Amino acid sequence: RSCNTTVSHHSFSFFIATSSPVTSTNEAYAYSSCVGCTTQAVAFQVVLIFNDPAVIEPRNISQAYNVSCTDCTTNALAQQLDLSITTPITNTEIHDAETLWTQIYAYGNHLAGQSISQIQAQLQSYEEQIIALITRDSGSAPIVIQPQMS
Repeated sequence: RSCNTTVSHHSFSFFIATSSPVTSTNEAYAYSSCVGCTTQAVAFQVVLIFNDPAVIEPRNISQAYNVSCTDCTTNALAQQLDLSITTPITNTEIHDAETLWTQIYAYGNHLAGQSISQIQAQLQSYEEQIIALITRDSGSAPIVIQPQMS
């Protein structure tokens, strides 16, 4: 990357899984080789899992590399929300989820200048909103599946 610059990349994705195996992988890689630069990569993935699959193995991978850097900041964040849904989702919940996802996706275009801690906190807030939205009409909380981290 060029010296004294800031580069921020993001990938936000939303999946619905209905069959086994569920092996979603969420990855963020940041690389810097410069003087005085900032590089960040953020991947946020939401997976709604239906039909109680036998195998659920989500993976989260984030890696940040500094090579020959002087005064660089390089961060990578991969955050994934995997929910096993045990009750049907209403049309209202689907509509509200689409509206919320539009907000989340738009947020991804404004990450430059935010710290990884700030981004992580906002993504956590979005996760809580998604869970509340899915729980709202059915009264039944989804099962949160913890991804493998590396």
